[in-house]
Amino acid sequence: MSYEPKLPSGLDNLLLAGEKLAIVFAVRTNGSMPAKDFFDGELTDAERRKFRPPMERLAETRRVENREHFKKVEATNLWEFKSHQIRLLGGYLDDGRFALAHGIKKKQDRLKSSDIQVAEEILREFVHGEKERKRNQNKSRQEKTT
Repeated sequence: MSYEPKLPSGLDNLLLAGEKLAIVFAVRTNGSMPAKDFFDGELTDAERRKFRPPMERLAETRRVENREHFKKVEATNLWEFKSHQIRLLGGYLDDGRFALAHGIKKKQDRLKSSDIQVAEEILREFVHGEKERKRNQNKSRQEKTT
């Protein structure tokens, strides 16, 4: 049996669905998906392909053993997919998904604190926006039944 993510209708933010979790692009309150824009627009096909194996492992097993390709960002709740100087920052969500929030091509060894802050803010917006959507859906259902 495979994992079927529950996505809001009309939202095309699914990157990959596996046996254990889905990898999605975080959606900002304005509807933009910065990590998707980076992934689709800034990376070459070859660069995108390098991210596929660790993402598939995460989706199928919830784990990636190779810290060269996937690791926790120190002192945060963020994780990063890595390929050379390219980073895709994201985090685990309570509902069994992993959301990609921000992508960068680093020019130095360490992540900039500003990039970490941007990723954290995008994830906060995404989680808050999803809670609001669910609340509004529930409110609409209740109004229809009364």
